[in-house]
Amino acid sequence: MSLSFEAQPLSLPAAAPDGAATARPRYIYRGLAEAELPLLNELYNDYYRCRRPLEEAQWLYGANPGGKALIYAAFDEGGALAGMRPAIPFKLYWRGEERTAYEFADALVAVRHRNRGIFSHLVKLICKQDAQEDFTLYSSANENSLSVYRGTNRLRV
Repeated sequence: MSLSFEAQPLSLPAAAPDGAATARPRYIYRGLAEAELPLLNELYNDYYRCRRPLEEAQWLYGANPGGKALIYAAFDEGGALAGMRPAIPFKLYWRGEERTAYEFADALVAVRHRNRGIFSHLVKLICKQDAQEDFTLYSSANENSLSVYRGTNRLRV
């Protein structure tokens, strides 16, 4: 199984939630490597307080019938997974033509890394890939994510 993405490493300072002028953590934003899938599943299980088997995550993100997921991740300065934004592939058929579509799913940012722009940046990375490859993106937005999606030119909400 190999996951599908062509992300370049990018390091950006995270915004301090209170605007303080202290040293801010930096994050590395990139595609998640297949070997890092256990980290993604661990973050998922910690967040939802569940025990999703790694095999389920491997199927969902790498072996499902729609294709391989796009997964972008943020890592903190210590190399720990701070957040992730997968997009799950589906095949859409319209007027005799097939098109790949990706549904944003399972977005998570670890509690200690929240309110630093990680989610927004991960969404923008997938939207940038969409702009280059021209696939369809969709999501069921909630009140926390709606403003982020409205800020992109790739999603209609």
